[in-house]
Amino acid sequence: MESAKSFQQRSVVNICAYISKYCELYINSATTLNSTNVKDFHNFFPTLLVCIFGSPTTRGWIQTETSQVQDTAIKNFLSIHGQFYKALLKLAKYPEYSLDLITDSLPADVKKVLNSGSTHLLPKVYENCSYLVTASNMDPMDIRTAATRQSTLLPPASLGGDRKIKFNMLQFYLYYFVSVPTWPRLNPPVTQPTYTTPGRPMIPTQPQLTPYQIPGSLRSIGRSVYGPVLEEYLTKQENPFFVDAIIELWIRTTWISTNQSLSPELMTYITQFVQYVVRQDLRLCPTDDKLYISQVYRKLKDELYMLISRLAFNWRKNDDYLQVVDIWSIWVTPWRLGAKPLSMEKSELNPIRSGWSLFILDNLIYYLFIVNIFLQRTSTFQFKNTTPPPQQQSQQSTPFATTTTTTTTTTSQYTGNETKSGQLRILYRIINLVNTNGLLEFLGLTEHCLLKIQTGSTPSIYDPFKTLAKLSYGTETMDFKVYEKLAQVHKILVALEGMNGIWKPKGLYAKDMNPRSEYLLKTLIAINDAIAIRDTSKWLNTTDTSKNRRDTLKDAYDYMNSAFKVVGINSLLSDMSINNRSTSTTTTPSSSTTTTTNKFDPLKKNEKTNWLRPNVVGLNGFLSPEERDAIKQGRAICSEDHIPALGDRAVNFVRSYEIPELVRWTVQINKRINHHYDYYLPPQTRPKFLPNALSVRFLATRIYFLSILFVVFLIIYTCVKKFINRWF
Repeated sequence: MESAKSFQQRSVVNICAYISKYCELYINSATTLNSTNVKDFHNFFPTLLVCIFGSPTTRGWIQTETSQVQDTAIKNFLSIHGQFYKALLKLAKYPEYSLDLITDSLPADVKKVLNSGSTHLLPKVYENCSYLVTASNMDPMDIRTAATRQSTLLPPASLGGDRKIKFNMLQFYLYYFVSVPTWPRLNPPVTQPTYTTPGRPMIPTQPQLTPYQIPGSLRSIGRSVYGPVLEEYLTKQENPFFVDAIIELWIRTTWISTNQSLSPELMTYITQFVQYVVRQDLRLCPTDDKLYISQVYRKLKDELYMLISRLAFNWRKNDDYLQVVDIWSIWVTPWRLGAKPLSMEKSELNPIRSGWSLFILDNLIYYLFIVNIFLQRTSTFQFKNTTPPPQQQSQQSTPFATTTTTTTTTTSQYTGNETKSGQLRILYRIINLVNTNGLLEFLGLTEHCLLKIQTGSTPSIYDPFKTLAKLSYGTETMDFKVYEKLAQVHKILVALEGMNGIWKPKGLYAKDMNPRSEYLLKTLIAINDAIAIRDTSKWLNTTDTSKNRRDTLKDAYDYMNSAFKVVGINSLLSDMSINNRSTSTTTTPSSSTTTTTNKFDPLKKNEKTNWLRPNVVGLNGFLSPEERDAIKQGRAICSEDHIPALGDRAVNFVRSYEIPELVRWTVQINKRINHHYDYYLPPQTRPKFLPNALSVRFLATRIYFLSILFVVFLIIYTCVKKFINRWF
């Protein structure tokens, strides 16, 4: 096949047409398969996959800039209605046309299972796909030796050969297709300049193309046809192996270390897969296991929870943390049928009355543990833009063979690139869930039930188990079912966050539970402090629309406070401040009496909003001893925004509305102007109405600079026009 003219021409359209015709003629339409023709296709198949999808080190068609005509040809070629896919379906029935996965490319835990021979522990995607490779040089003495060994449950891996994974052609193709987003990003090739002959200029050497590789520049697979083809494979067929491969390669084996992130492409396709699952009606999935979507739901539920928790803990401090929150938001709001989450959402739907109670109980860990993780992150938000340090990237990947796939790819990038708008988007995703009609009260009941399970208290007149049973099953007699479900959730929470086998609810949703969630209150305090800092940061008002930004934070504060039903938030904030206060004492030499510093109140009310506001100190960049004690005691706060620039930095730093080159020029001009200004008008004899220094720094401002250019252009245009009218 590789000797065909279309491959030599490296034409995408012709290659797709040639292979489709080959599959139709020799495989799909043939009543009896010709082993020669099919064997040629089978041998060339791995090379064809590299040609289309590339490899971890080589770009394929989907990583190359292609035209719309080429993209259409690739999409039609890979379609389940195309001749290529139909040929794979037919050849999947013939075991002799199978392919092996290279064991070194498999996840570490899968390799250990294969080496131990415990094939029953293999993930779903590898079930019934392993086989034992018998050693050809086995000696009869090995058999006699093995017969004298003590019997074990695990067969020795060294006896008789190794276990390998074998897929039929359709499974191999789908496994390879799913593995593509997990590969590390390819870097554009570097052109090396070389001399041809002495005296002639350097001519850059173009990178050599691998066999069957089409010319073109590198691109992200997010701009290719991969997404539409994935959507077709998900929606137009029910293939359990394909779903198992996605769960194995994208969800179960995906891992990132602290301050890392996944590639945007992989996160996009994970989101697309979760949206596909949630678009189905999942209300019957907790009780009916016979449906295809119920089987997908069961496979995905626990693995997705562990993935989101890993990403939520370890994701870098960046606005793209929103991708993790979006995946969670799509899963925990299945009544929205996979719609993209928005910052502000208004819906009158009551999921409890619409039959989603059993789904919520079955996924309660998403609403308790993961929300608490998110609130840990939001409690550290400063709700302001931060400047990122220089970008540093490193890639980690599992060793990969040409025709197999990696387990996971993570990209470590710079941290600290957070903006106020990005932080508010993350916060609003969490608030929107809690603001759903009837959901807060339902989740509050689950917290009361979990508390009763922990304390072992007997049911009182008000039994939350019966209330939940009435809402979920329509009758209070099913309270034992609710107890069984919540007891399982309690065991998981004890394993995750328990101390000495004890776990108590955090008070996220139960408004009558005291105390409320620590990180919920800290998030509210963070917003509260951000508003107070903006109210007192007068020197920032020149570069910021402080009133609008303050109003945005106030809206977020009110929205979150009303959604979580935090009662008496002012008193709660005051109590937290007082609890952190330690009395500062001073001892005089003449007596051992102590005096308490009362310069700062615990918290003070803002005159405009009647809210409790902390004292803001350090406005001049320095702290007095009294101010330091007040910060330690929780009666005041200090922000780095209050530290004004001093020395050379105060003169040389570039503001967001200035042009850097003009700033450097105006600084030098200012020095020359003020040198002459001080020489002719010394400060000792200078009239008081004159400024202390002269400055042309305003010329570096974009709007002033453009205005001056416009005026100069008008003057030149007017002069030239008058000159032309006068002389011509």
